[in-house]
Amino acid sequence: MSERPLYRAIADSIEARISCGGYAPDESLPPEPLLGKEFGVSRITIRKALAQLKKKGLLYSRSGKGTIVRTDALISQSMKITGSIADLSYYAQSTLYTARQCLQVPADQRLAEKLSIPVDDSVLYMTGMRKNPEGPPFAFEEIYVPKPFSSGIDNFDLGGRTVFGMIETVHGVSIGEVRQVVTAVMPDKRLRDALGLTNRQCCLRAVRLYIARDKRPAELAIVHYDSTKFEHTMVLYAD
Repeated sequence: MSERPLYRAIADSIEARISCGGYAPDESLPPEPLLGKEFGVSRITIRKALAQLKKKGLLYSRSGKGTIVRTDALISQSMKITGSIADLSYYAQSTLYTARQCLQVPADQRLAEKLSIPVDDSVLYMTGMRKNPEGPPFAFEEIYVPKPFSSGIDNFDLGGRTVFGMIETVHGVSIGEVRQVVTAVMPDKRLRDALGLTNRQCCLRAVRLYIARDKRPAELAIVHYDSTKFEHTMVLYAD
């Protein structure tokens, strides 16, 4: 049996400190050289340990501030599974998208909070259906893009691309993080009609917030899946 990587042990030690309040939310960790000296390892090993904790959603980096403990690092009770943003691109390329709406709407309180914009600020609102090459639609998508990223974005030109990919291309930004929460919900009449569901069928709702590397929210996607036609499969590998 192979020996456990040193950076994983250091990551666990730092995570334990976060859990017990040794590093508080919004607090910066000591600089990498000091952490390396404390644990008696190279700076490369410290960076690998911190990268592990960033993947778990406990830390993030900010220019001039170093590595910071996330505000919600201690309050989330849900299971966090990390993956690659590229997976979302593969998903778009392997399915068919049909646009339904593309218009400007004012942001309500919920949208304003999610996208970090003022209430009533204009956002681009797009809806569409997604399906496999064979079979009926399995997902109804609603996408909101805040004003700084909305120019030049049109889901009627989407094809096999993603909206966040269009934002990256048109506005020269890079999406550094996607936060997703999936829940089971009972659909309203609008969703039942769109997905052809009965009154007794529940559906899966995925809320994804796309965040640029400069920490600005660039897109909010709310996707409802017909749970009888959609299956999400993950393969998890050892580090």
